[in-house]
Amino acid sequence: MRSARKLWNESGSIIVALPLIVLFCIVLMVIVEVAQSVAAGDVVLKKSVALAAKAAASQYDRESLQIEYQQAIKAFERTLSENLELKKNLKPEKYSAFTGQPEYTLIIYNGQQAKKKPAGYEYIYRDGKLNKVEIPGEGFPRTFSISGGLEITLGSPGAIAEVTIDIKKVFGSDLACKRWAAARITENGIVVLQGSSG
Repeated sequence: MRSARKLWNESGSIIVALPLIVLFCIVLMVIVEVAQSVAAGDVVLKKSVALAAKAAASQYDRESLQIEYQQAIKAFERTLSENLELKKNLKPEKYSAFTGQPEYTLIIYNGQQAKKKPAGYEYIYRDGKLNKVEIPGEGFPRTFSISGGLEITLGSPGAIAEVTIDIKKVFGSDLACKRWAAARITENGIVVLQGSSG
């Protein structure tokens, strides 16, 4: 009788230990995935969007303090591509932490009409196509809404950018990450605000 009970206890220990090992592996995989998502999404994307918004706002005439629209969109895309490891066509390089092309909205606002140009433009890049929409009206301060109901107010000429891109994940499907940043011209140079949208 004792030998049968001893065998049951040993087998019972193995049965209990196996699910604990599986649970440990699952927890370890979740920790790795969370660390990867935080590193790629929160650090790389957030800083890249802030640098790209600053690059766009930096394309201004030093006398008129008006942002040059064409130069701003080129500087924005170039900076975003370099920092997210994207090709010139905004598709990711093989070694990039991201998959697919980003989608973005870039608002360039000068606050006044000049040289037969509107007070600002909203550039919308979706599915590999860039659309440009004139922003009506003039003046400061001017409040703009981006997705999620977030409102950003510019008190001087500047740029507001929101970028969405998928992050490569070790396990499971890719994770969509969205970040925003704003940069405006001040007497002391360019001021950058940044945050996350989800």
